Amino acid sequence: MLWQEGLVLLFLRILHLLHVTPLVESAEVPLKEIPLREQLMEHLFKDYQNYEIPGAFNQTTTIVTVYMTITEITSVDVRMMDYTTYLLLRQEWQDPRLAWNNIPRFRNYTKNLVSPKLKEKLWLPDLFFRNGKEGRIHRMTLPNYLTRISPDGNILYSQKITMRFSCQMDLKTFPMDAQTCHINIGSYGYSLKELRFVWRSIQPIELSDGMQIAEFNSPESVVAQDCNAFPTDGNSSCLKVTFVLSRQLGSWFSSVYITNFLIVIASWHSFWVDIEAQPARVALGLLTLLGMITQASGISQNLPRVSYIKAIDVWNIACITFNVSVLIEFAVASNMRSTRSRRPERWRLNAREALRAEVDGWCIGCRKAFIQRQQFAGVSDGNVSSSDLETALIQAIYPDLGSRSNLFPNDVLKPKEHSSKKKSAFDIPDTKDEETEDGQDEDVDGVKEVATTSEDGEVTDSEKKKKKTRRRLLLSFCLTSINQLETLWRTNDTKSKRRLNLSFHDFPLPNVEDVDRFDGRVKCY
Repeated sequence: MLWQEGLVLLFLRILHLLHVTPLVESAEVPLKEIPLREQLMEHLFKDYQNYEIPGAFNQTTTIVTVYMTITEITSVDVRMMDYTTYLLLRQEWQDPRLAWNNIPRFRNYTKNLVSPKLKEKLWLPDLFFRNGKEGRIHRMTLPNYLTRISPDGNILYSQKITMRFSCQMDLKTFPMDAQTCHINIGSYGYSLKELRFVWRSIQPIELSDGMQIAEFNSPESVVAQDCNAFPTDGNSSCLKVTFVLSRQLGSWFSSVYITNFLIVIASWHSFWVDIEAQPARVALGLLTLLGMITQASGISQNLPRVSYIKAIDVWNIACITFNVSVLIEFAVASNMRSTRSRRPERWRLNAREALRAEVDGWCIGCRKAFIQRQQFAGVSDGNVSSSDLETALIQAIYPDLGSRSNLFPNDVLKPKEHSSKKKSAFDIPDTKDEETEDGQDEDVDGVKEVATTSEDGEVTDSEKKKKKTRRRLLLSFCLTSINQLETLWRTNDTKSKRRLNLSFHDFPLPNVEDVDRFDGRVKCY
């Protein structure tokens, strides 16, 4: 029974082998039809470790060739001292582990391997931007990167990046400055012996045609520097891109320099405004000053707070100084004017005393003239002509003049014509035998006066009228002399008046209306 069971098992085993073998042969047919590319991919990455650097395979330094295309430079921010750029970054290196041109099975496959999934399988250089602030890789419409493997094991890794780089700017000559900016590239983790970045020998940096930068001129040239010879930290690899951004002055001339110049010129118009128009001058000065300060504040808000003085600061300070000087000039002029008007009265009193002394001299002449006139009238018997009388009076007032002077008008000392009009208080009788109000004759010179004194010694009306006439005569001569003093004062040179800073109208002299205040005393001031 045992041998029977063994035969059965052997038979089943044979049947099993007979049925399985065709199935296996039928499965080997699709394996032969697998594309060669897939077979190559499976073969290359079968034992590939993406965490190992390519140079570790043969104990050599991995050389990564870098080149880039700068498509655009935007947003040059002076306040933050950075700029934003769009660039195409490309890296190439050799990985012997991924070369298939030396494998007989895949030697005839000369196409490059290109696939988005290769990025996850490959070892990639740990390139980073030393002066980069932030960045991103474009993903419209697909992630903008490329990975390509050549038959000889050369790998190309390309990506489109938007980066914001820091740029240490020197603003001493702002806005007439030119800034030198850099792009620093280095290895984040590998030492210089393990990984080395180098520039491509032919045109490592390319600039797109027609690139325009707001407020700056497009860089004419870009310098690619290899700083591996002078590594910053002594270990890692380093590359540097250097270009110069020169600022355009057109917008600054129109918005700052010309505007500030016109504001300063407008503030100078207050020099032609009357000093008494204080609201107009103050408003003009303050408005222009506020305009300058507002513009300077707006400029400073868009600039960093540096420790040195910029050229635009010097310009703003100069313009503000001109505006402030306008207000200072107005304050000084107003103060001088008010001080002059409130100056201590000593000089005014001295000038008044000098003027009073001059008036006293004229009044003395008036009294002499009156006495001389009375004497001539007393000794004359009516044969003295009016011209001789006037000459004598003038000589009494002006002893140094021998004849009639032109200082007096022709009708000053002439008797006024009698008219039917009401007599003025200063009208001098013009006839020798004019009849007075009480019917008695009274001579012009007061010679023929009727003595009508009462027996008890009281003064009669005739005596009162005689005294009144004498007072009027004396007052008339005094006022005439004072008028001449005013005439001489007005015709005097302005040099002495400017030196004294004195106006004749500051010392009013008596006029015709002052006659009622004269009570017989000679009072010329």
